Amino acid sequence: MAAALFAAACNSSKEIEYGKPVFKEESSGKFEILTGKPFWGGVPQLFEYRDLLAVVACEETKPTNTWLHIFDKQGNRLSDLICVGRGPKEIIGIIAAGSYMVRDTIFMFDYFGHKVVKVDMSKVLTDSTLAYKGFPFEKEQYLYSSYSVCGGNTLNYYAIFTKPGAKKSENSHRFVLKNPQGAVVSTLDDNPLEVYPEIRYDMEVGQAWRNLSPDGKHLAIAFGFGAILETYNMEKGIRQESVSYFVKPEAESHNGLMRHTEKTIMGFNGLSSSNEMIFSSYDGETRIEGSKNKKLLFTKIAVFDWKGHPLRVIDTDYRIESVCYDKAEDTFYAVLSDLERNTYLGKMKNPK
Repeated sequence: MAAALFAAACNSSKEIEYGKPVFKEESSGKFEILTGKPFWGGVPQLFEYRDLLAVVACEETKPTNTWLHIFDKQGNRLSDLICVGRGPKEIIGIIAAGSYMVRDTIFMFDYFGHKVVKVDMSKVLTDSTLAYKGFPFEKEQYLYSSYSVCGGNTLNYYAIFTKPGAKKSENSHRFVLKNPQGAVVSTLDDNPLEVYPEIRYDMEVGQAWRNLSPDGKHLAIAFGFGAILETYNMEKGIRQESVSYFVKPEAESHNGLMRHTEKTIMGFNGLSSSNEMIFSSYDGETRIEGSKNKKLLFTKIAVFDWKGHPLRVIDTDYRIESVCYDKAEDTFYAVLSDLERNTYLGKMKNPK
C-alpha cells in the first residue's frame, strides 16, 4: 500500500503525511522514434484518435504558425490546422494543460482570446474547414480553465483563492459547475495548496496539470514541483474523490515564477487519461539540480486509478513531454525530448 495519505488537506502542512508512491508493478521500455525534429513551442499536448495522433502546440509552419498538428501513427504529418491570430477560428495562446479531449472532440481553451475552439477529429482529414469552430465565452476575473463535462454541464476553474491579496467573496469559488442553461449546479473550494500561501498561486497557474476523462466524469490535477495528485467526480455535482500527497512541494516564488531550492523534487509533467486510469510523465526521484548535470528528467510513465492509487511505473529512455495510451493497440504514444530539447513523436509497446 502506498505511504501517501489519501485525504483532504489538513490545516497545517506539518500535519500532512507525504510518502512517495509505491507502485504495484515496475517495468522498463524504449521508445521507437517516429518523426524528425519538429519544433513545438510551449507545452505540447498529445491526443490519440483511431489511426491519428494530434499534437496541440504552437509551431512555425508555412505560411503562418499553427496550433494543431495531425499525424498518422507511423509518424507521417498529415495536416496543420488553426492559425495563430485573433480570428473566430484562430487562437492567440493556450496555457499549459489548456486542451482536453471528450469522445471525438478536442477542446482548446484560448485563455487570451476568450474562446474555446472545438475540433471534431472525425472531420480533420475529410473536411478540415468544418472540423473546428470557435465559441467565445464571457471574460471572468480569475477564470483559468473551462471544461465541457458529463450531462452537458460546464466546469469552470478559478484561481481566485490562490491569488496573492485577492479578496474572497460569497460568489468566488475554486470550482463552479453549471448546467446547460448556465445556472450554478454546485461549487467546491477544496485546495491542497491552501497550506502553502507563499507559492500556491504560482503552483496553480504555472505548475498544475489538469486532465478530463474521455467520458467527462472525472478531473485530475497534478503538480510539477513536489508531487500532489487530486481527483474529482462530476456525475452528481462536483466532489473531491481523493488527494494523494506523494512529495512535498519545496519551491520559492519570485515575481510570479517558480524557482527550485536545494530540496526541490520534481513530480508530474503532463497528464492524460482513459475512463479507468490516469497516465503521467513522472520523476519523483530526481532533484531539479540534476538537470544541470545533463540528466534527463521525467523519463517515467506513471499510472494511477481515479482514486489516486499508484498502479504501475515504466522507466523509459527519453524525457516525456506528453503521453497517451491506445488500449486497442496496447501501445503508448508520446511527445519526447532529448538533452538538447529536440522534440519527437515516439511510440512504445506496453512492456510486460
